[in-house]
Amino acid sequence: MSIIEFNHFQELSDCGDLAKVSQQSDVLFKILIEQAPIGITILQNRKLLYFNSFAMELFGYQDAREVMDKDLLDFFPQRFHSELQDRHIRRLRGKPVPTTYDTFAVRKDGTEFPVNVVVSNISLNGSPATIQYFKEIHERKRAEDALRESHERFHAIADYSYDWESWIGPDGKAVWTSPSVFRLTGYTLEEYRGIADAPYFLFNENDRERISKIRQAALQGESANNVEVQIYCKDGSRKWVEASYQPIYGSNGANLGFRISVRDIAKRKQVEEALIQLQAELQKRVEEQTRKLTAANDTLRALMNSKEDDQKAMQDKLKVNINDLVIPYLKKLKKSGLNDFQEKCLSELENNLSDVLSPFLTNFLSSHQSLTAQEIQIADLIRRGKRTKEIADILNASANTIATHRNNIRKKLNLRNAKINLRSHLQSLS
Repeated sequence: MSIIEFNHFQELSDCGDLAKVSQQSDVLFKILIEQAPIGITILQNRKLLYFNSFAMELFGYQDAREVMDKDLLDFFPQRFHSELQDRHIRRLRGKPVPTTYDTFAVRKDGTEFPVNVVVSNISLNGSPATIQYFKEIHERKRAEDALRESHERFHAIADYSYDWESWIGPDGKAVWTSPSVFRLTGYTLEEYRGIADAPYFLFNENDRERISKIRQAALQGESANNVEVQIYCKDGSRKWVEASYQPIYGSNGANLGFRISVRDIAKRKQVEEALIQLQAELQKRVEEQTRKLTAANDTLRALMNSKEDDQKAMQDKLKVNINDLVIPYLKKLKKSGLNDFQEKCLSELENNLSDVLSPFLTNFLSSHQSLTAQEIQIADLIRRGKRTKEIADILNASANTIATHRNNIRKKLNLRNAKINLRSHLQSLS
C-alpha cells in the first residue's frame, strides 16, 4: 500500500465510512501478509486456507492450488505427525501447549529443513482457526549443532581429564569444575560447588597470600605455571599439587576469567624428598670417608717423614763411617806403591765415595727414583766428564750398552730436545 493509499484509509476512517474502512483494512492486511519475509499459513479444520508467497517459496511450491486443502501435517516429516497432532488438539481445547518450537519441515521435493514455528489461535468466520509462522533456521541450527558438539567434545575431554580443571570467572567465582576434584581432594563435585570460597579454602594457610596475588594477576590477564602448593583434603590430610593459571578470553577479546589446572605431584615430591635424603646420606658418607682419608694421609705423611728422618740419619752415619773408616785406608793404599790399573781403580773409588759424601747424589736419588743403580752410576760418570768409551772401560761393558743407558737416562730426565747436553744438565743438578 502506498503512502497516499494509507492516508486515504485514515481519511475514510475519520469520515466514519466503516465499509470502506473494512475493505481498506483487508487490503492492507493482505499486502502485509504477502510481503512478510516469513512463511505464514492459516489452518482451519486441519485444512490449509492460506499460504503466503514466502511460505510457497519456503516449501518449494509454484502454484497455490497445489497446497490448498492439504493437511498441515503433510508439510512435516512422518515421525513428527503424532506429536504435532496432539499439540493441535490440545491447543484447540485451550490447554497449555508451546506457542513456538523448533522442528523439521518437508519441501515439495521431499528434502527436510529446520524451521522455527510460531502458532497462534484465531477466530475465522466464527470458527476456531490457527495461524502459523515459519522461519527457516539453517544457520541457527548449524550454530546450535556446532555449539552442542563443541560442548560434548569439551566435556568428553574435560570431565575425564586426570588433572583437576577449574574455570574461574571475572568475579573470582568458580564457573565450572571438572569431576577430577574428587580424586585429588576427596570432595564430590556437589560438595565442592557448595563451598563459597572454592577453591581457595583448600590451600595451606602459608600459601593463601601467595595464591591470592597469583589469582589477582590471572584476573588481569597474566599467566603462572608450575606453582607448587599444599592443599587440604576432605579427610584432613595434606597433599602436594602443582597449579597453573591461564587467562581465558572470548572471541571478541572479552576477559572471561582464567583457568586453573591442578596436578597431583605427591609421588614426585616423595621422590624428591628421597633424593634429598639420599644426597644428605651420601654427603655424610663422603665427609666420613674424607675424614678417614685425611687421617690416613696424616699417618702416611708422618711415616714418610719418619722414613726420611731415618734415611737421613742413615746417610749421615754412612758418611761418618766412610770418613772415619774408609778414607784413611784409601790414603794408606795410595802410598803403598800401586800399579797404573790399581791407581785408576782407586781413583774411581775415591770419586764415588766423594759423590756419596756430596749432596748431589742424595738429591739426584730422591728426585729421579726411576733410574736404576747402574744408570745412576753412569750419570755420575757423565757428570764428571767421562766419555762413553771411558765409562765402558771402567764398568767393563760395551760402548753400545753405555750408549743405550745414556738414551734411557735422557728419556727418564725428560730431555726430549737433542740439543741439550746431558753432562751440562747433570752438572746443573749438583
